[in-house]
Amino acid sequence: MKESARIALTWVRSHAADLGIDEPAFRRRQFHVHVPAGAIPKDGPSAGVTMVTALASLLTGRAVKHYVGMTGR
Repeated sequence: MKESARIALTWVRSHAADLGIDEPAFRRRQFHVHVPAGAIPKDGPSAGVTMVTALASLLTGRAVKHYVGMTGR
């Protein structure tokens, strides 16, 4: 899960200009992604795309549409 979160943050940071995120948004800031434990594994592509979406939403101030759902294959 940590790897998915790191990759998601790296992807958002590397595409910040395309997303309209200013570089100062990343300075002196730490990001904590909390995923509750449970019986269902939460890793892989579905976790990564969900984390990218959440981080991009946070940093751009654009909400994710309430009807959007994400899942892996």
